[in-house]
Amino acid sequence: MQERLLAVLDVWKATAAAHDIPFVKPNSDTRELPADSDTTTIIPQQLDQALLAIQSNEDSNLTTRRPRILLTVAGYVDPIAVCAAVKHTQHDQAMQLSTVTTVISGVALTLPDSATPFPKLWDQLTPGFVTTVVLTHTQDVANLPRLRLRVDSANPFADVLCLRSNGLDGDLSTFLALDVFETSERRRYRDVHFPSWQQAPSTYVVPLPASVTAVRFEMKLKLDRNRFVACIQ
Repeated sequence: MQERLLAVLDVWKATAAAHDIPFVKPNSDTRELPADSDTTTIIPQQLDQALLAIQSNEDSNLTTRRPRILLTVAGYVDPIAVCAAVKHTQHDQAMQLSTVTTVISGVALTLPDSATPFPKLWDQLTPGFVTTVVLTHTQDVANLPRLRLRVDSANPFADVLCLRSNGLDGDLSTFLALDVFETSERRRYRDVHFPSWQQAPSTYVVPLPASVTAVRFEMKLKLDRNRFVACIQ
């Protein structure tokens, strides 16, 4: 799944470059976040550092134009917790949350509930927060229209893109949209269903079971994927 996330990031960067949009990526690695509660301190620190880098950068593109900060979170962190953490930065008045993109396996979404080993799977599609959904491995999904219908039902406000083995299908301009998170329909939805999401995001976030632990593997580029999957199974 990590390789698919990196593929989406490459598309995002290429699209930003094509539109001459400068961006900064925080240096810290949020893949090490063990739980939602840690986002309240770690993510604001990363964003504050990125904002300071923009303000001190001599490159005119980062000071005269509206730059972007690309924050990547991998693992079992809930989008509500991430959005709340972004709103808690010291420079919140100088920063606007524009888009929230979730990258999720289409194959994992089609597994029966009893066979799904991934906690918080459908929580990654929370309406009112997630603005773009990227479905990966769609070439392996038997009934893609049915899956699209389920995703649309879970989050009717989000744009849905499909990442096949040979490329990304969909309107890539959604990656660069401005202030989509603050559209009136999404704000009304959050106000009604998640009124305290900024002050108390844990109210709407289901904690991970004590038996679940995030595991990270560092692999060499030439490692055969099928052999690796066979080993961990």
